[in-house]
Amino acid sequence: MRPNRVRLPENFLFPDGASKPDLDALRTAKARQDVSHQKLDTWIAAAIAELSDEKRFAKRAAPKRGPMTGSGATRR
Repeated sequence: MRPNRVRLPENFLFPDGASKPDLDALRTAKARQDVSHQKLDTWIAAAIAELSDEKRFAKRAAPKRGPMTGSGATRR
């Protein structure tokens, strides 16, 4: 029967004495990424709002069509 867990060596991610990443540098990078994502979310929300305003304006500004009459209208 096979075990349901596999034991990995302690230095699995950083074998042969490779240096571990600097925790402060990782925290700084994460903070920068969070700020970038917040700015991107704000930009996307503004773009969506602008596009939906344009669609609403286009619907209001479009001429209303009446019943199809005249020489171009055919009924089947």
